[in-house]
Amino acid sequence: MLGYRRVNGTAALLAAASLLCLAAYGPTLTERAYLHDDAWIIGRNALLDAGPAGAGALLTTGYWEAAQGTATRVHEYRPLLMLTYLVQRLTTGAAAPPMHAANLLLHLLACALVFFVLRRKLSPPAAAAGTLAFAVMPTHAEAVAALTGRSELLTAALLLGAWLSLERPLTARRFAAGAALFTAALYVKEHALLFPLFLALSDWTFDGVAPWSRERRRVHAALLAAIAVYLLIRLAALGIPFGGGDAYFGDRLTAALTVSRFAVTRYLWPSLTGLGLCPDFARPLIADARPGAPGSWPPFMLLAGLYAAAGAALLKRRAAWAFWLCAPSLFLLPTAHVLAPLDTIGAQRFLYLPSLGLAAGLGALWARARAVRPRAALAAGLVVLAWQAWACASFSRAWRSPLPYYETVLACNPVSARARASYGAELILAGRPADGEAQLAESVRQAPGLALPLYNLARHAWDRGDAASAERWIAAALERDPAFADAWVLAGLAAQARGRAAEAEKNLRRALELSPWNPVAHYNLARIELASGRPAASIAHWRAFAKYAPQDPDAARALALALALEAQGRNSSPDM
Repeated sequence: MLGYRRVNGTAALLAAASLLCLAAYGPTLTERAYLHDDAWIIGRNALLDAGPAGAGALLTTGYWEAAQGTATRVHEYRPLLMLTYLVQRLTTGAAAPPMHAANLLLHLLACALVFFVLRRKLSPPAAAAGTLAFAVMPTHAEAVAALTGRSELLTAALLLGAWLSLERPLTARRFAAGAALFTAALYVKEHALLFPLFLALSDWTFDGVAPWSRERRRVHAALLAAIAVYLLIRLAALGIPFGGGDAYFGDRLTAALTVSRFAVTRYLWPSLTGLGLCPDFARPLIADARPGAPGSWPPFMLLAGLYAAAGAALLKRRAAWAFWLCAPSLFLLPTAHVLAPLDTIGAQRFLYLPSLGLAAGLGALWARARAVRPRAALAAGLVVLAWQAWACASFSRAWRSPLPYYETVLACNPVSARARASYGAELILAGRPADGEAQLAESVRQAPGLALPLYNLARHAWDRGDAASAERWIAAALERDPAFADAWVLAGLAAQARGRAAEAEKNLRRALELSPWNPVAHYNLARIELASGRPAASIAHWRAFAKYAPQDPDAARALALALALEAQGRNSSPDM
């Protein structure tokens, strides 16, 4: 009877969490466009467009290479994540809604695993409340709504599964499952590397067992071996261990002070209240906390003191509250400018797995309140969950199409020149060229060194048939970013339109050096080579175009032309 009630209680809790998630993130299921990073990584990714033929390249290139070319400054290796997008392309097509549905299902899976984890560590009421808090924590909205947020969702699900599998008592089957889940997580997102330390803190806190003890030694040896293999594969694929782009901060002390203030105001506060949600924290929205400026030190001292006290309580008394504060926070280290500099101060989606500790804390606090004032606690809990779900739903609606998304971004970060440049381009596509040009001009004013708004102005001029103006804007864009592959493609098209075939070919070849998968560059280079009397040289480019743009109306014709040229070459070759 007790087991029956437990099963029914679990089913009811998970059903409630599912309904909350549907209310909070349901708007994402109507989203039709690929926005921001989603557009680069998924929507316009030639390796995904290539279908199964692109799988090999997805396994051997960086996360950003297909989008930004081989000269990208951000070096991330996430092949398993990219394969999930490829599988969806092959099964549900290129439409965005099924992709969003998969994200929502992954979030539901993560919520279920959070419940099973908390049920082992907390009282049943605290576990239930913590799970519901995790389900609609407002700072999770970006992770669920953004398709590239799948890296957070999938890594969390895999690591939570690994944690459940590798806890004591351990069987051979659970050991194998936990090691496999952890290994998979490594190839989804880099912060999975810290899981062995997280697991060691869990063992110490809840079981009083050290990682070097006889019963846990083989577990940690297996995890470290998986990490070693991953690092070797990553190094072979990328040729560089880690790289987070141009450093956001000039020195570590300024970084520590600013990130501490950012954590309090842009991480903790929105997580609790749903206020201050923002998908973009580009400079200069968050002012640097200078060491000599008033107010720079209190957030840092507060967090440093809190974590120092938690560390001492964890080591001396194995205090559970200290575990929930310290252990989940480990997964923020790669993005906290502590281990390595990054090109962004942070993002609220980074809180997805680290917020496990906050969810546990909220669940425990609610359970204590319930023991004293059950009706008041229930009413307060329902009000808070309803508010959190509404905050998530309101924020998620921004992803329904490009204009609302960029308007939301600029409302919370009006100094984001990159977002303004994208907004200007979308306004032009929406039939509002004057408004779009104004936004692009403002983007140039805000960030004179940024190439994107200049490139978008070049595209606008090109679409109007003004090749001369397009070339001027392209030159300005390439002056600021010589590794901008799409700008080199447009430079090639403009030069070709103005009768400079040799220059056009040079520009297109430069584009392919930077982005070997660019179908537009392959198509136009093939045309130039064919027109120049080099049919044999054009074959590889016709084939590459058909491979990386198979849905293009000209893909079948390009492949047929390549086959015909190959046959012609064989027929004209002398007998050996």
